[in-house]
Amino acid sequence: MIARFSKVALLLCLLSGICSAQSTSYKLVQALKQDDADRAVTLSEIAEKEGLHSFGLFYNQGLAYRNQGQNARARASFEKALLYQPRDLSTRRRLREVKERLSPEIAQHDVTYTPWWTRTEAEVLLLLAALAVLGLGIGRTLGKNVSARQVAWSFAAFVLLGGLVVLTNPPAPRGVLVSSSVRLLSEPQGGATGPIVPEGVLVEVFASKGHFLEVGTREGSRGWVRDAEIELIDDEPAPQS
Repeated sequence: MIARFSKVALLLCLLSGICSAQSTSYKLVQALKQDDADRAVTLSEIAEKEGLHSFGLFYNQGLAYRNQGQNARARASFEKALLYQPRDLSTRRRLREVKERLSPEIAQHDVTYTPWWTRTEAEVLLLLAALAVLGLGIGRTLGKNVSARQVAWSFAAFVLLGGLVVLTNPPAPRGVLVSSSVRLLSEPQGGATGPIVPEGVLVEVFASKGHFLEVGTREGSRGWVRDAEIELIDDEPAPQS
């Protein structure tokens, strides 16, 4: 009897959580339709803190930030949405729009580009190419009718797809600077002796220390910024001792 009651209680909790998530998402969409940018931003941030991560959440969050005039945060949200659906043209159009609002030259400062494929897709392509090269190599070794040109072309495709995987899997998490004219610090809590990086630029994130994150730019500069000055897109960086 107690076990049955526990199952019913658990089921009710799950249903309550699902209904709450749907309610927040519905309210977010309604706030966007009513052009209530402040409420839409608040609802999207609540949903994100609750772990309701999805393409729809980050896309709508990007719209809310854009309507509020926070173009750098809008860019970060659209980048997050593209992690789920990298070939969604509507999101890419919105992303291009907010980048142009920030600066027409913003792409020249980004540490990397926004991939058109997911990491899993890239890894599957690489695996298939590796199997093809392996099969041709074994066939040639066993005296099958496989020309050296076929093996060479297959190897070239393997190298190309290998580069694709490397580009899709950056060596460090990424983030968007959401504070205007961030000057990199040489040390956490140290003096601002580094270069100024424009708002909205995509950077790599290497480490964290307290409330500071170490970032790198396309030009090769590295320095520390406050965690409030950056919105992470990928996983959290590893803490630095």
